[in-house]
Amino acid sequence: MSMQFLRATRPLLIALVLSSCASKATLDLTKTEMSQVRMDKTQLASDSLSLALISPYKKKIDDELSTVIGYSEQALDKATPEGLLGDFVADACLAQAKELCAKKGYATPDLCFLNNGGLRNALPNGNLTKKHIFELMPFENELVMLVLPAAKVQLLAEFMAKKGGVPVSGIRMLIKNDKADSIEIAGKIYDGKTLVRVITSDYLAAGGDDLVFLAEIKEKYYLDVKVRDAIMNYIIDQKQAGKNIRVNFDGRIQKR
Repeated sequence: MSMQFLRATRPLLIALVLSSCASKATLDLTKTEMSQVRMDKTQLASDSLSLALISPYKKKIDDELSTVIGYSEQALDKATPEGLLGDFVADACLAQAKELCAKKGYATPDLCFLNNGGLRNALPNGNLTKKHIFELMPFENELVMLVLPAAKVQLLAEFMAKKGGVPVSGIRMLIKNDKADSIEIAGKIYDGKTLVRVITSDYLAAGGDDLVFLAEIKEKYYLDVKVRDAIMNYIIDQKQAGKNIRVNFDGRIQKR
């Protein structure tokens, strides 16, 4: 099958994919049919023209994505209970969220948590480009602050424990027999009574990854910044301050 054929039939393929995403209750595959489509020179010329029109924009995007925004002194990858990549992303998001909350007049957030599944690629040792961050965080998720009552804080800690650890910042805890223990938040032993302000993605805040109890939270504040942009802005801020990205394990989540 030629590349021209694939390009020319792309709209049809997209339509078929979208159709396949419809509710199973209304669509079921009953049979398949195959046929050959003959391409003439006019169609191929039209496809070439489309590529020519797109080419300048593609170059502009490629150039933008190749922009160096910072430098990492080590490769960063995810792991449990604690990973360098998770530590970095959570720290970056919490730092940016604190700045945004201050500008918006919101109370200062206490901690940040994300999920390892949302981190789609490692970051390399060396120059960091915008492309690296798009590959790390390709989703359009945004940062949101939730105000959790004590009971929900405990549920969140238990969720982290059952996952064997997740990317966090501003919280320390032990995992013993898949249970949360010795919880510290914002540098203090958690008393099990205090409200906690939590930064996370709108996906998790809406109950994603089985966090149904977060969807019940009424007090939430949208920070109007994508997780991806928060990470990029943090790296740029570090570069402007003359700092490279360097992450050290600090035992924020330990499993025993």
